[in-house]
Amino acid sequence: MTSTPDLGPVPRRIAVDAEQVRRLIAGQFPRWAGLPVRPVTHGGWDNFTFHLGEGMVARLPSAAEYALAVEK
Repeated sequence: MTSTPDLGPVPRRIAVDAEQVRRLIAGQFPRWAGLPVRPVTHGGWDNFTFHLGEGMVARLPSAAEYALAVEK
């Protein structure tokens, strides 16, 4: 018996890039469509994080399983 808890299967991570974020922003928030989008160097594991302009960030889950924690 091991003391390591069973966390279930490893989530299947998806790819997210700056161009995809630009398209999502343009479609959902057209007033921000012209802002530059740059990936955050160390954005974490559960989310991909991008700078949106100078004062905002966009965070997208890196796997479907992590989407459930977005509201936290």
